[in-house]
Amino acid sequence: MALAYAARYPSHVERLVLDSVVALDGPDFFMRETFRATPRVLRALCARRACSGITRDPAADMAALVSRLAHDPIRGRLVGGDGRARVRQLGRLRLLRILSDGDFEPTLRAELPAAVRSALRGDNAPILRLAGRAARFDSFPDRPQEFSSALYLSTVCEEGPLPWQPAASLPDRWSQATARAESVPQQEFYPFDRATGRASDTLRACAHWPAGAAPAPPPSPPLPSVPTLLLSGESDLRTPAEEANRVAAQIPGSTSLKLPGTGHGVLLNDLSLCAERAVKRFFAGAPVGTTCPRSGQFIRELFSATSVPTPIAPRSLREVRPPPGSRGRRGRTLGAFASTIADAFFHQLYESGLFDLTPPIPIGGLRGGRIRTNGRLDHYQYVPGVSVSDITRSRRQPSLLGGPRRQRFLIFGRAASDGILTLDKKTFRVRGQLGDHRVEVNLLGDVEAVGAAAHLARSPRPGYRCCTVPGLWGPPRAWR
Repeated sequence: MALAYAARYPSHVERLVLDSVVALDGPDFFMRETFRATPRVLRALCARRACSGITRDPAADMAALVSRLAHDPIRGRLVGGDGRARVRQLGRLRLLRILSDGDFEPTLRAELPAAVRSALRGDNAPILRLAGRAARFDSFPDRPQEFSSALYLSTVCEEGPLPWQPAASLPDRWSQATARAESVPQQEFYPFDRATGRASDTLRACAHWPAGAAPAPPPSPPLPSVPTLLLSGESDLRTPAEEANRVAAQIPGSTSLKLPGTGHGVLLNDLSLCAERAVKRFFAGAPVGTTCPRSGQFIRELFSATSVPTPIAPRSLREVRPPPGSRGRRGRTLGAFASTIADAFFHQLYESGLFDLTPPIPIGGLRGGRIRTNGRLDHYQYVPGVSVSDITRSRRQPSLLGGPRRQRFLIFGRAASDGILTLDKKTFRVRGQLGDHRVEVNLLGDVEAVGAAAHLARSPRPGYRCCTVPGLWGPPRAWR
């Protein structure tokens, strides 16, 4: 709207601030901007060897999974918050929705490379759990004052652009859309495919919009040569940074600020407040740079501890690495315990609200069991055949996000060495007994990300409102 106004009434425009930029001729009705930006965003997620041990190319993995889903959806068991498993399935559109929801919830995207890789290995549980979490994320509607779905659909469906004539009937609309899609090279939709672009949520909603007259075409450049600040998140797939580049090229002397690790709606989602400071400087007539200061980068990297790509989930105890100094079944059980605690911690963090103040909800385990609303692990299972239950005796809720410093866990299952272990959440040292043997090991290296998140929660920076996680201490041994 701002660009259209500026093109039509250039003498009325003094300055422009564009956040998450859409060009005058956009958005593309087949979402090709999103598809073109997807490989870049996925590879940036895996930069600096962040996906080491997961994948060499997350975009190629995504393309391989999309190709498989073109023939048949993924089916498997999804464990609910009640600990019961139900059969669920996932297709290409749901996979695309998980990816696009990462614009607002980066932890969804952090789990994606490993979940996709697991699905390609025949383990569907991680991608189905991720789809379930994304569905819960989608289930919280925006207030109409913040985002009106009715206004959005009426604008998009009435004014387009759409791949059919507005007066066409419903069957004719789909025929026209199919014909338009067939004229687009398949590579334009990579790592997805033509069928995914043709069946987007917007097109399916607008196909039923009442017939009417064709909308007036959007105004054409040139745009007025006025001071312009363009803000874009490098992780944004709804309005990718490439679109900001296109618009910036049409406005001489404009300043384009791209924020790494930020998704859609820069001013709402930039944790470093760099964008907010840039806007204040812009309206004060002060110079605005094209990069953010190092202090802001530090804050972004600190909070990215909760969105580092997660490891591939083991399909059996044999795939679990024993901690240093341990071996055999007992050692692998210790490794399974460490990965189970890390998985439970982060899913409690994701869904129960370090950054969101919603009440806690019960959370299903990857393979079985659950985390109760009070934070207790109840037959929680991340590695097949290894269950963990919290048996801490404490007046305080023994949640991994708080509670007493030391927690006791019962480890059992067909694959495990049964026993009781006590975890010190300050040192990550585990003591206890597995089978007939006493064990003592430091798991800091194995649950390093938990320490990073704990340090994050206790390290708010001036100007940013954060919360604390009592009972967890950091910092981690090393930052990756």
